[in-house]
Amino acid sequence: MATFLDSLKSALEKMVTLEIITVVGETSVEVQNGQKTVKVPSSSKAIVTRIDLIQGNEITSMDPSFLTGDLEQLRDFHSARVSHGLQTVKDNVEALEALAKLAVSDIFKISP
Repeated sequence: MATFLDSLKSALEKMVTLEIITVVGETSVEVQNGQKTVKVPSSSKAIVTRIDLIQGNEITSMDPSFLTGDLEQLRDFHSARVSHGLQTVKDNVEALEALAKLAVSDIFKISP
């Protein structure tokens, strides 16, 4: 059971930052050591939101065309994706909590 708890701890440590990226144009994704990095060339337009899930800090940066230009409607799309991402994180935390309670109750033979 220690392996499960170690995996749970590792997953929780990695769940620090939620990043939502909306890009119009070319992108590429690089994977190194299991970490994915999205590369957005300067010719593409992007909105990037990063939310620190521990402290609650939120930073959003965007190309001006998402504010007053042709891409205004995609700003709303991006906002909806951020809301969906936060809900997914909440749901995942609740599922992990339920799994942790189940694991602890199994280890100590107590009812959940």
